[in-house]
Amino acid sequence: MGIGYFADTYALVEIIKGNKNYAKFLDRPLFTSIFNLYELYYIILKDYNKSQAENFFFYFKKNIIKFNDSAIFFASEFKLNNRKKNISYTDSLGYA
Repeated sequence: MGIGYFADTYALVEIIKGNKNYAKFLDRPLFTSIFNLYELYYIILKDYNKSQAENFFFYFKKNIIKFNDSAIFFASEFKLNNRKKNISYTDSLGYA
């Protein structure tokens, strides 16, 4: 089965939409953060409805990554070192 993938908000939205380019990531567990779920919930609530937003929130919540202090330190350094790429704080934590 493999180690899995970190799915940022964009990836989660594309998976929900059924984008075939993301099908290759469905053979392994998808991990995400509570911050990505927050963004996802808002997007699905805005574009669809509360019921679907809650369903997807709880579906993806089962593989939430919990961050410790060192992950925050690493993510901050990663964001700083890659500041020209305009990586979000949330995505930086995902790479940590």
